[in-house]
Amino acid sequence: MKVPQVVLFALDDWLGNQLRELVNEHCWLLREVRQLGAFAGQFAERRPSIAILQLDWRDVRPDLAEVVVRMAREHPEIAVVAVIDTKIPEDHQAEWTAALLDLGCSWVLYPPLTRALLEDLLSGWMTALTDRLRWPVAESAIDLASGNYEE
Repeated sequence: MKVPQVVLFALDDWLGNQLRELVNEHCWLLREVRQLGAFAGQFAERRPSIAILQLDWRDVRPDLAEVVVRMAREHPEIAVVAVIDTKIPEDHQAEWTAALLDLGCSWVLYPPLTRALLEDLLSGWMTALTDRLRWPVAESAIDLASGNYEE
């Protein structure tokens, strides 16, 4: 199996700097891109992935919406996380969240975003994906540790 990856479309270096150490600890790749075309191209080779898009809510980009829709359609197994990078007025958060979820995002995060919060969320997603890939459990599997089995 190919090494899992976190692909980050970043507007600046801040988010990558927050996540780099954690991603390396999990032995995943962190791929940072600044062009949306390059972002979408990172998923041509099938591998376990998490996609993170850093967005500025004041700069609405139609091409960004196209990328999110394409990701959801072509790679439904990949979690797409939208990280809003600037403080958005609370009365607009519900609208943005609904729009991004409708387009295909799995999660939408708003400031304040601390390193600890980002690491906790990403670590949970990476662990869940890694565990699911390594230890598939059939419905008929017997859990010997539970003691509920017959000889």
